[in-house]
Amino acid sequence: MEKKIMNKAVDFDKVRKRRQRAVTLKRLLLLTGAMILAGSAVFVYNVLVEESATTGLMDYFESRGGTGFPVDLPGGVIRDVVSIGENLAVLNDTNLIIYNKNGKIIQNIQRMTEHSIAETSHARVLAFSVGGRNFSVHSISREMFSQSLDQGILCGDMGANGDFAVVAPAQHFASRVTVYDRQFRQIYSWSSPEYVTNVSLSPRGDMMAVSCVTGGETGVMKSLIYLFRFAEDRDQAEVALTLEDSLCLGLDFMESDRIALFTDKEYMILNQQGEIKETYDFGSRRLLARENSGRWTLLFFERPGRYETELVLLDESLKETASMAIHERIFDVAFGKDVIYLLTEDGITGYDHQMQQVLAYERHGISRIHLIGTRLYYLTYSQICVLG
Repeated sequence: MEKKIMNKAVDFDKVRKRRQRAVTLKRLLLLTGAMILAGSAVFVYNVLVEESATTGLMDYFESRGGTGFPVDLPGGVIRDVVSIGENLAVLNDTNLIIYNKNGKIIQNIQRMTEHSIAETSHARVLAFSVGGRNFSVHSISREMFSQSLDQGILCGDMGANGDFAVVAPAQHFASRVTVYDRQFRQIYSWSSPEYVTNVSLSPRGDMMAVSCVTGGETGVMKSLIYLFRFAEDRDQAEVALTLEDSLCLGLDFMESDRIALFTDKEYMILNQQGEIKETYDFGSRRLLARENSGRWTLLFFERPGRYETELVLLDESLKETASMAIHERIFDVAFGKDVIYLLTEDGITGYDHQMQQVLAYERHGISRIHLIGTRLYYLTYSQICVLG
């Protein structure tokens, strides 16, 4: 009798352990299912809700496929090469063609001209022609919005969060800035008697910076920098800075929400109150071009009386960290996190941030280079290729 009782106790213990394992397994399955559902919800929100179901699905599937680079380059004069997330976009004098990372054409935007500009964010592109009256917004796979204005467009900007701004003359005003949200609703409008030369939206979409030029009637040109804080007051603009006898060449919000301001004389960093925090004076040098990559800025100068281009690398405090002189003609530049790529007549040369050469790719006939992440694209007169 005692042996039977012991056997039953052993059997009961085995059953209890099996039940515990079953409960534990069930809980794990429920937890896994909840995680999958949560991940699916995030995917649905990001891909379907944020971009609309049709656009999100089209973008998702169109970003797949392709046989890789090189691919044939369509005809026409190349005007620009830009990024839309991981995708490459080539702008010529008739079309804006978007390729996925495997070389598949996922959209061909027509009606471009030699004056067309493509302002891009991680997933959208604002396309317009300077002086033209039409603009359109596209995802990587389709046109999402278009509009025709009464006057020719002066400039525009596509914000990181999908908001965008378009500037054009208006009745009784030299310029009107109109801001739209990512659902294409007009959320702000500001008119100015001065000509707007640059507009930039902050990464979070809560601020806007605008540069205007005035002084033609007095013969003394000056640039006015306005800052807008949408959350605080949608009706008033602050004149943050007046630059006497100076022309604003570029105005961009940085990742830190500070503002990079380029003139024909110096480079400045402004805080959100419009105060000048850092400056870099050009001296007698003429600025030819500029490139930004994260916290680094690369400037290209022409020195008076010298047949050379001076490259200067600045950190986020506008301190000069490295420089060098190039005696060859520079046709294009791609500025990466670790490497600076220069296109010359002989091919592509790469330099680190100490201006030490780290790469040399000799090939004639390259017309453009463009960097997306660590992937360097180069365009010949007939193909789009990837280096390496």
